[in-house]
Amino acid sequence: MPHQKEVMKYIADYARHFDLLRYVRLGEKVVRLEYVGVAEEEMGGWKLWGGTGQAFAGAGGGPGVWHVTVQRAEDGSVEVQIVDFVVLCLGRFCDLPNIPSLPNNKGPEVFDGKVMHSMEIAKVGSAAAADLIKGKRVVIVGYLKSALDVAAECSNINDHSFFQAMTTCLVAILPYKFYEKVEEGSIVLKQSKSFEFCKEGIIVEGDSTPIKADLVIFGTGFKGDQKLIDIFASPLFQNLMAGCLDSTVPLYRECIHPRIPQMAVVGYSESLANLYTSEMRARWVAHFLDGGFRLPRIDQMEKDVTEWEKFMKRYLHEYYRRSSIGTIHIWYNDHLCKDIGCNPKRKKGFLANLFLPYGPLDYVGVGSNEK
Repeated sequence: MPHQKEVMKYIADYARHFDLLRYVRLGEKVVRLEYVGVAEEEMGGWKLWGGTGQAFAGAGGGPGVWHVTVQRAEDGSVEVQIVDFVVLCLGRFCDLPNIPSLPNNKGPEVFDGKVMHSMEIAKVGSAAAADLIKGKRVVIVGYLKSALDVAAECSNINDHSFFQAMTTCLVAILPYKFYEKVEEGSIVLKQSKSFEFCKEGIIVEGDSTPIKADLVIFGTGFKGDQKLIDIFASPLFQNLMAGCLDSTVPLYRECIHPRIPQMAVVGYSESLANLYTSEMRARWVAHFLDGGFRLPRIDQMEKDVTEWEKFMKRYLHEYYRRSSIGTIHIWYNDHLCKDIGCNPKRKKGFLANLFLPYGPLDYVGVGSNEK
């Protein structure tokens, strides 16, 4: 598996090779989205997405546009840009850290050491992070990708063993030689449903002895749902994107909200290979923007969203709000291919399609000139 720096280099090289950097504005952040030009009551009466089922409403549809408020990092100045269509590629693993809620007198305030989130570790850079961790007793709370990565990095820097608390147990890709480090004692695992801070470190459920620490790092993920909701100026759009407490974020094909016009979302829901999944969705959205197909009626899209949600609840159980399509990835890609007008059977031969595994190379050409 390539290192994070290798992936970053590949993306940068790709952008330079295809002359994409001239379309990218760095040092700026979108802080607010507002859809104007169409009353909410009128949108509520639409049978088709955006009034027409097409990416751009045009004649006979809603004349709405998006006002995009952008803030510059350099001086804090703000400007509003007007666009016809917005593609949200916010990601769900950054910006808003998910910090565990703890009772009074049992949180970080009683701890004599330092408490950080994995996001802060990533921001300071590799060298500064190594200096921060070196020689310290480190406790990491969490058990998914960010927690595992930080645990592996800490074990490379420090000679002494440290502890990692497992608060959940979902599928995660392990860092290189993770279990070897567990066996040698540089990573110590401890399973616990809850914990609390004390002066010396933390105390896990079922154990009265404190685990002494100098540094506690939360590898507890991010509030991706909230970030997606907060970017909208409209309370209606915020509520639509939030969905219900017992539902996922309601996105048709994991990209389009049936009742929010002229907007797509790419990279929100998870899979076992997020880069590959996001590229498939980007191809689907690009084909839609190019007029390659129309969306179904709003009620049909909402019915489809409900059916997909049932499948997610079936295999993700209490973690269904993560919107992961991991176990139904091929089936999901079949739908994208059919929408675009490509054959979902990507391999040559009947038996190959039945028995051989599918991967990114099978979808080369989807959304281009292939039919």
